[in-house]
Amino acid sequence: ANTKFVSVWVDAGYRCYTGTTCNANGGRHTKSWAPVQMAALGQGHCASGQIYASHAWELAPSSVGTKGFHTDIYKDWLQAAWAKCLAKNANTKFVSVWVDAGYRCYTGTTCNANGGRHTKSWAPVQMAALGQGHCA
Repeated sequence: ANTKFVSVWVDAGYRCYTGTTCNANGGRHTKSWAPVQMAALGQGHCASGQIYASHAWELAPSSVGTKGFHTDIYKDWLQAAWAKCLAKNANTKFVSVWVDAGYRCYTGTTCNANGGRHTKSWAPVQMAALGQGHCA
């Protein structure tokens, strides 16, 4: 919980950091980000533009259990899913995250959420790149 920074590798690997600062180390195959402010677009997943769909529990082990949309753990999943989507395709525009730690990435121009109870769709409000490399 309380992730402050995320480093994302070109192979879609990532690390989450809880420290107060992130000094990117200049590595070529990774980039570090401050968590993105995300705006909820609605209940359910986007109806079109999908480029990736995970299985349940890709973002966490099932032993963690389902988490509500307003929990810190769900918010961490949202940040991790966004980082992974950007690593898969830099043109990602939207992400849908389930209460069972699954997610989907979208590059479409719009997201019309389908009203599903166990997921919400999100779009970034702002993005803050901190630099090349992982946090040191």
